[in-house]
Amino acid sequence: MSLDNMMNYMAMRPTLGRCPEEQSVEGHEWYYPPDRLEMAICKPCYEDYFRHTSFGNRFSTHKPQGAASCDHNLWYIRRMLKLYSTNKFNNWTAVTTGFYKRLQLPPCPKAQPVAGPERTWFMSSRGPSNFSVCEACYWDYFHESTESQSFRTARLGPSQEASCDMGQANMLIPMIRAADKGDYPRFWNTLQSLSQHPPCNPQGARGIRWYTLPSDPPEFDVCATCMAGTVASMNMTHFFKVKHSVEPSEARLCSFNLPGFPRGVLFLQKFAESAYINDWRPLSELAVNLSTAPACPKIDLELSKNRRWWGWDNAHICQECYVVVAKGTKLEKHFTMKGNQVAESRLCDLYSPRMRQLYKNACKTQDLASFLSFARQRREVYLRTVPAMNRMLAAAKHALGQAQTLGLAAVTFSAAGNLNATNFYDDHTVGNSTVGHGYQNEQLLQAAMADHSMQQVGAAATGPAAVARVGVLEKIWKQVE
Repeated sequence: MSLDNMMNYMAMRPTLGRCPEEQSVEGHEWYYPPDRLEMAICKPCYEDYFRHTSFGNRFSTHKPQGAASCDHNLWYIRRMLKLYSTNKFNNWTAVTTGFYKRLQLPPCPKAQPVAGPERTWFMSSRGPSNFSVCEACYWDYFHESTESQSFRTARLGPSQEASCDMGQANMLIPMIRAADKGDYPRFWNTLQSLSQHPPCNPQGARGIRWYTLPSDPPEFDVCATCMAGTVASMNMTHFFKVKHSVEPSEARLCSFNLPGFPRGVLFLQKFAESAYINDWRPLSELAVNLSTAPACPKIDLELSKNRRWWGWDNAHICQECYVVVAKGTKLEKHFTMKGNQVAESRLCDLYSPRMRQLYKNACKTQDLASFLSFARQRREVYLRTVPAMNRMLAAAKHALGQAQTLGLAAVTFSAAGNLNATNFYDDHTVGNSTVGHGYQNEQLLQAAMADHSMQQVGAAATGPAAVARVGVLEKIWKQVE
């Protein structure tokens, strides 16, 4: 690539935005190979990774009617692109054939245990004895690598369950670093270090060593396991220190725990940024700013009372979203609310990926009017849909409670009626036009009435008509959420 081409690319690249990764998005133009239409590559990834390889001319653009996600997000594609686009191989068929096989595999269950016999599991002689990965992760990180020969397949019994070790951030982050750098020995060394520590517990832990940053920001704690895995793999251990203020009996939740810590994703994203610039201060600043910010209420009106708000009357921004998205942006100087304490309920308008992207676009174009106009229209759609959905769901919950009560009454009347019919035979029968005739006594008639009412109430609450009404409203809201 010539210097001029490189400068042109650097000028153009910021306009492309970021890869949507696992998120399915609509209305975007995608790059597809005509001989493998199931592969979709977003424009940022095509420009970054494909255009200047021997495979760049094998793609054409296409705008699908539905949503799509970027397949370069699969690490199998990333590794095979590096391997087979070189002059040594230049084997497009190997990439597309392997990609098709990879697509057929069930998605990684992550930390969620699944029935063992449903999957093929892979274990390596180089890792700890309990290390196992699902087939999708084996293909993504180890298939056709120098490590593949160390793996063997395993099938579990019908009563056994298993989860994929790549569901743990402590293993996934070192794995991604190893796959990116081709440094598998370091990955195995990291696994050996991790085996000396208990897993990072989503319920919290006590009696272990905790770490923090030099500034010791409040409500920020990193466990020894995450230090050995996540922090060490990013060469950031020198920025952390032992947190001596934690008593052995005191339970803490690790700030990097993804399933357990609500802001784990935010902290890990900022940690990655700090690692790339070799500066711990951005992570510390985020931790300090979020320590006083309650979690974003999104559209929960009960949670949003007595809060501080930023933004405008047509676009409310909670404190968390202000810290994460809006603070320091070009539109902040135009805010009419700057941390105003408001007693009544409000919606946060900046929690969704759609609104965050629109806000970022408005910051670039300085088109505040269009952003506020859309935010106002979005709120109008909310008022027409979400409260009605909530009422329907509340009514359905109440009706199901009634149905359960009627079902219990039906069982009680039936038991009493059958006992009465057995002990006191009478050829006289009772009934009515609702449930019919021929019941041996009043208790059995009451049981039939209760059962009939239970079915009617249950059908009204969860029947096709009720579900369809909620579905229509939900679809309208999701179009703008």
